[in-house]
Amino acid sequence: MIPDRLRWPVLLLCLVGIGWLGVASTDFAENRDAGIRAALRDPVGYEGSEVLLMMWWVVSVEGPDHFTATRWNVETAVEGPSEGLEPGDVVSVSGTVHDGGAYVRATEVQHHRWRTAKEALGVVGLLGALVAFPLAFRRRDGWLEERF
Repeated sequence: MIPDRLRWPVLLLCLVGIGWLGVASTDFAENRDAGIRAALRDPVGYEGSEVLLMMWWVVSVEGPDHFTATRWNVETAVEGPSEGLEPGDVVSVSGTVHDGGAYVRATEVQHHRWRTAKEALGVVGLLGALVAFPLAFRRRDGWLEERF
């Protein structure tokens, strides 16, 4: 049990910790020496190596077997099935790096058709929680208590 006088500092410390985890994980994802970023830095060393492009956005579709995808300020061409893809769609691609990192030859392309709807549903849930919190709780004499 946390003493009352420490409740707000502990809450603030927890929020700062959660924020730091978000910043640290973003930094890890953007700067680690693996995957497509490593292949682009050392094209010869990664020729033919397998990469996984998780949740990348389609930038353009050049034909039935070619599209361009981007994530974390990295853009790469993909040689693989692009049927049904449009700019703005979210895909995950597994494949191999070719031509000095110029493109990825896809062995599997997964189109995440409902990704935008899932993100919107998350926002609706957050807004619902923000509306429900003051309806369910109130402050009285420095304490947070249930209304019901």
